Amino acid sequence: SECRLLCLVQVVKDLECGHSLSTECKNVFPVVKKDNLLCRQVMEKQLACGHTRNTLCCFYNESTLCITKVERILPCGHMQQMECFESTDDVFCDEMVIETLPCGHELETKCSKPLKDLVCEAQCSRKLSCGHKCRQLCSHLCKCDKLLEKKLSCGHMVKYQCSSQEKVTCHQPCERVLTCGHKCSLLCGQPCATECKQLVQFISKLKCGHDTVLAPCYLKCFAKDDHRLPDVLHKYCKAVCAATMSCGHRCPGTCSNCSQANRHADCDQRCQRILPCSHPCTEMCKKKCPPCFNPCVYRCSHSKCNGVCGELCSPCQKECPCRCVHNRCSRPCFSFCNRKPCEWP
Repeated sequence: SECRLLCLVQVVKDLECGHSLSTECKNVFPVVKKDNLLCRQVMEKQLACGHTRNTLCCFYNESTLCITKVERILPCGHMQQMECFESTDDVFCDEMVIETLPCGHELETKCSKPLKDLVCEAQCSRKLSCGHKCRQLCSHLCKCDKLLEKKLSCGHMVKYQCSSQEKVTCHQPCERVLTCGHKCSLLCGQPCATECKQLVQFISKLKCGHDTVLAPCYLKCFAKDDHRLPDVLHKYCKAVCAATMSCGHRCPGTCSNCSQANRHADCDQRCQRILPCSHPCTEMCKKKCPPCFNPCVYRCSHSKCNGVCGELCSPCQKECPCRCVHNRCSRPCFSFCNRKPCEWP
């Protein structure tokens, strides 16, 4: 095939627009046909609007936009600075004006902002049906937040909001005395309790063995000879259980808790069990005994174990010291001796 070399010599080419362009020869006489060379000469062109604009010679056309700043009168009547190509219908007026809102208040805002989008932030001055003046913002829903004071039938004074639709109730502690003689523990505005929860002392032989217990007053409704009473009172027994558990310690829980849970409380004593290494366990009794962390007591004639008791000892690899003049062990020190009993005198 024919070899085509590209010429890189700089030449001057006269363009159709009348300007000259310095370029490489390969661009003037291309091997493969391509578009005409573009003139990059900056020229001042006069646009259709009458303004001039600096643009590249070959990039100018009649649709080039004019970006000259001009002042025009907008439909609202205000003067606005804009670019020449912009239409007055597409430009928002930034002039600040005073608008009168439907509520009657005036608000300073931008001229282009629609009236329906304006929110009045003035103080409301309307008079409410209750006779008080509204203290909300004009754009908010009117409601009376004035605090009123009222004396209730119980004799207490209570404060409430005028616009509150809820029934005004007293939140003071109730001062009424129940039939049992104790004071009601509920609020004044609530119906008095039918069951008095005041703790009183009962003397009765419980199934746990105790004979006194603090229980709610309303349990007095049971007759003293009622066979159900000991079982009911047993749920309130707060005496220490003190039963001997499987670990040998006394139960620290309460009598009623152990009975209802059907199990004793966790032991709160130290374990003190003797571990296989002969050391006592120092953890709490309710936990599992961990490996012993005391220094290991094992030793041989060569060395002493430097680990802790709960870890495996490092086996001594030295020669076993068990020997006599007739026989000796051939195994390492940590292994069982293979020396047979000596029968020599």
